[in-house]
Amino acid sequence: MEGTDHILVDGLVLLKIVKHCKDMLPECSYGQLLGLDFDDRTEITHCFPDLPPNVEESQEMIEAGDNYRLDMLRCLREVNVDHNIVGWYASIYMSSFVDENTITAQFRYQSEVPRSVMLVYDPMRTSLGTLHVRAFRLTPVFMELFKAHHFTQDDLINENFSEEQIFEEVPIVIHNPAIIQAMLYSWHVDSTLKLKGDFTRLDLSSSAYLEKCVQSLTESVEDLCQENSAFEIKKRQTARQRQIVEQEQLKKLGEDVSEETLRKLVPDPSKLQVLLAANQVQSYCDSITKFAGHSFDKLFAMGSLHSSKV
Repeated sequence: MEGTDHILVDGLVLLKIVKHCKDMLPECSYGQLLGLDFDDRTEITHCFPDLPPNVEESQEMIEAGDNYRLDMLRCLREVNVDHNIVGWYASIYMSSFVDENTITAQFRYQSEVPRSVMLVYDPMRTSLGTLHVRAFRLTPVFMELFKAHHFTQDDLINENFSEEQIFEEVPIVIHNPAIIQAMLYSWHVDSTLKLKGDFTRLDLSSSAYLEKCVQSLTESVEDLCQENSAFEIKKRQTARQRQIVEQEQLKKLGEDVSEETLRKLVPDPSKLQVLLAANQVQSYCDSITKFAGHSFDKLFAMGSLHSSKV
């Protein structure tokens, strides 16, 4: 993929991420991605897990996590391992990762290193026979809006911004060193080595996973409706507060207050939560579409085999 922006991930790094996320189940796991950044690609050559997150993180816990990361980077530098942070990774459940905490974390990474990436791994989707790893960055437009906290309805209309512009997905290319490729080739040609076959890819039963996806999608749509309702309530409250402020200023000053002054005194409500909920709905829809496409491929393949035998 020369000339295009992509992520080059070492195969061993991917195995470390998969193992860490699997060992931490059913809890979510997080870690740091290390490597090098070039003009057309970001190479991820190493990673290490973060400390398990605490729901009620105190300042001491945050400082302990920072010290742990600094110590790990110092140790890696001493053994001549790439110690430049190029992003972070997280395990997700059913493509559910769009929330304000994730946005804030990725914003912090991209503020320090503009081409930082967020790698998400779905263990449940992978258990069905297909490795599910995706890489994301926040778009430049969203970075500017988030930095300025401009998420009012007028701001979004002026920027022509939609929920699909929050993230941009970056293609992933898995790379293995020559010695590992030689080992895999030797396994392939050695007829005496009997490898255990993985038949999960031939499983045609996908109703359970799709049922959970649709259930999550339904809950996400309900959340979107609730966020929309909450936003409309805040808009009405803002309008009433502006009327009260306008009447008070009229009594004090004896003249009408400009619209710009009212917006400064009573700011418009933020629509960020609505955007995140809509993006999560879109993420579930994309996941269902892709998974259903693979399921149809299996069914058509098996149908062709069955008809040829008949």
